[in-house]
Amino acid sequence: MLELSLPEALVVLGIEADQGTTRDRLTLSYAIGGGQLAELELAGRISVDDEQVVVINDAATGDEHLDELLAKIAGADRPHTPGHWVMKRRSAGLAVYVRRLVATGVVRGESRRLLGFIPRTVFPIVHAGTRERALAEIQSALADPAARSQRDAALIALLHASAIARRLIGDDEQRERAADIAEQDVIARAVKRAVDAVQAGAPS
Repeated sequence: MLELSLPEALVVLGIEADQGTTRDRLTLSYAIGGGQLAELELAGRISVDDEQVVVINDAATGDEHLDELLAKIAGADRPHTPGHWVMKRRSAGLAVYVRRLVATGVVRGESRRLLGFIPRTVFPIVHAGTRERALAEIQSALADPAARSQRDAALIALLHASAIARRLIGDDEQRERAADIAEQDVIARAVKRAVDAVQAGAPS
């Protein structure tokens, strides 16, 4: 069983398993940007609050994309908000992690035609067990708060903030718990603000 990073887990859970497409590419991209920040925070590389993201340890993580983000945060002319970095990372995040998941065999790139003639590439889930385990871990973490890790909480918060959780969590009580977790998570709040702005038609 492959261990997924937060951004990878968000992609796996955000893709429609059979169709290989996402319902909202931009929303998922914001969540992935949040997932990258959360990974750096969990690794002890950054400190995050509502007002700013600050590097507290600039040692490489060994992940080239996280290290690229870490270097950008460290090299910024001044500290920026979590929302700034969430939106800065939206352009390439989804493509980066889809490529990773293709390389590890979790998803497959497949050419199809929309409406019979518009070419597009989709990424159906190949390794169903990876997605099923990710879902099971989320449900377990929501059912038993005592067993919930920081990583579980971060993933749940990002799924809720990006509205992906609505499709994954059917139990009303668990949805409420996910909302509570997201409300307490600084990065998830930044993702939700970005998502809300998009849904309201505001410039992002």
